[in-house]
Amino acid sequence: MASRLGVLLGATAAATAVLVWLATAVAGTAGAVVVAAALVAAAAVVGVHLGSQLSRSHRELVRRDQEMAMTASHELRTPLTSLRLALEDVTLWKHTPADVSTELQRAIGELDRLSDAVTTMLEQHREDHRGDAPALDLAATTTGAVDRWRPTIHPTRQVRVTTRPGETGVRVDADSVERVLATLLEQFDGSGTGDVEVDVARVGSTVRVEVSDDSAPRFPPGVIHGPATSKGAGERLTLAEAGGMAESLGGYLAVAEAPTTRLAFILPAAP
Repeated sequence: MASRLGVLLGATAAATAVLVWLATAVAGTAGAVVVAAALVAAAAVVGVHLGSQLSRSHRELVRRDQEMAMTASHELRTPLTSLRLALEDVTLWKHTPADVSTELQRAIGELDRLSDAVTTMLEQHREDHRGDAPALDLAATTTGAVDRWRPTIHPTRQVRVTTRPGETGVRVDADSVERVLATLLEQFDGSGTGDVEVDVARVGSTVRVEVSDDSAPRFPPGVIHGPATSKGAGERLTLAEAGGMAESLGGYLAVAEAPTTRLAFILPAAP
């Protein structure tokens, strides 16, 4: 969006210069013709440069926004849940007076309302940004990520990508998706055994990328949670950081409970 805006600004400036050029050409002013022609070239260069600058600024804003969402999720919802459990525990103590227990129950109700408001705010934040992002074909993006990663594994190991029929479009930030995919694939670089299977499929209202090999389970099963990261685009993520980034996109990373190593990246499907 930002790059298109910059190009549009440049094109507008160039078009204005062209009109000046035509007018002065008709008037027969040779010096003005030369100046206008220079303006055309300069405007085009400025437009492309401005588009590049705006694009970089936009990517930085997206990254910071994702960090805010992850931080809010962990810093708000986790303490609220812990506080609720603590209050519930106090209400069950046999030494807690009845009137105090009643007040604690009322406080728990208010705490639940606050927790619901936080959840709604974060979900709305994710919905807003999913709506802003262009549609992304997760099957094609995964295939491209695998092609870039394939040369890093041992040549005796095969990598197979399977895409199933159905829409695999998602509406999230493409750069973030590619970073999560790269981290997911890196877990199968050197420590795994056997061939690597990559499966992309639409599952209900989500799109799932599943990566597996023949090695024994190397990670505990369950959802992979992680903190917000300030690492730049060229820096590698840990698996936990990739899990946090997946959560900021409205999805999650998970380890399947299976006899072999199997990781999954799940995102909400585009409407």
